[in-house]
Amino acid sequence: MINEKNWVPWTINICLVVFVIALLYNESSFKDKREIEKVYKAYIEDFIENDFEGIASHFKPPTNFKNFGIIAEDKLQIILVYKDIKDNIQAGYAYSTIDSLKIFKKENYYIADVVYSRFNINDENLFTGNTLYEFKKTDDGWKMFSLEGITDFES
Repeated sequence: MINEKNWVPWTINICLVVFVIALLYNESSFKDKREIEKVYKAYIEDFIENDFEGIASHFKPPTNFKNFGIIAEDKLQIILVYKDIKDNIQAGYAYSTIDSLKIFKKENYYIADVVYSRFNINDENLFTGNTLYEFKKTDDGWKMFSLEGITDFES
């Protein structure tokens, strides 16, 4: 029982418990963000290499391609969307870089706010863009389930 003689130790103990819980929560969130960053970087490598099966492996259908008004119901549809994207990418495209990757936790998913650039073989910038990717935890790890390009982005 807390009384005027032992309230200080109780207060310290309660603060310590709250601190430990917060620390565990932040460690979990930090670990999630690291894993999401690894998944995103693997996705970019697959994108550069035109590995459409690899690209699709980073998604959990149904996947909402918000800018295209498409909801891909399966991996084949995701592959078709990416083949179309690559068929219509900037002329001379050779590779992409990640300029900024910020990951934010929402209620039960994360958003990766990514600024990226596309270059030609001469390392000339063809395009800089900003896309929001939504990730959720699945039995197979972190997967994207929605993405939206930011159209009013200024590089």
